[in-house]
Amino acid sequence: MKPLITFLAALGFVLLLIAPGMTLSAKPYSSGNITGGVYDSAGRPVRSVWVVVRQDNQEKGRSLTGDDGKYYIAGLENGAYALTVMRLKTTLVVNQVHLPENRIHNIRVPTG
Repeated sequence: MKPLITFLAALGFVLLLIAPGMTLSAKPYSSGNITGGVYDSAGRPVRSVWVVVRQDNQEKGRSLTGDDGKYYIAGLENGAYALTVMRLKTTLVVNQVHLPENRIHNIRVPTG
């Protein structure tokens, strides 16, 4: 029993030493993000709509706006994206953005 406890303690120690350098994802680290707010034509925040980011017709991220209309999507590489605002399955607006220039991107949606 004592050799097993010694082995497990040593294994735990080794894992503590190497764990900070380990990554859980094969995806390369991306530090880019898009943030902003969704507002109606009168400038009021639009809450509970999805902001979806796509590149080459593949979804790269999404965020549900809060009561203040704000959204935040992280983990994006530099490049061009389509930013779609959706309520349920209805597309309200599609904007084109380019990172890193458009990190902060406010969106106006039609009222009604």
